[in-house]
Amino acid sequence: MTRDRKEGGHYAREYTEADVLEAFAEASVPVLTAPEVAEFVGCSPGTARTRLETLVEAEQLYRKEVGARAVVYVRLDRDASRRSGYGEWKQSLWEAPDTADQPDGSG
Repeated sequence: MTRDRKEGGHYAREYTEADVLEAFAEASVPVLTAPEVAEFVGCSPGTARTRLETLVEAEQLYRKEVGARAVVYVRLDRDASRRSGYGEWKQSLWEAPDTADQPDGSG
């Protein structure tokens, strides 16, 4: 496998999923956008999105559409994919809490 070279003959930096996870580790909250990850890592937003989607497929991140064109990525607990009920948790992550179970209905 050959690596691409930039102008001037320097090798282009390769960005890994570990670089992306470092951005989440350094963030004040575990929710980031692709442009935020790109800025932290120093790569293009497209490269950041590619790495983020790889981590979503590996169930290390959760992808949530929050607007017409807005997407955020949430860092999951390392053991979340091994827990029973992970699918239900992921599906209901952003749903409103059910207040019917509370005596006063307040949640």
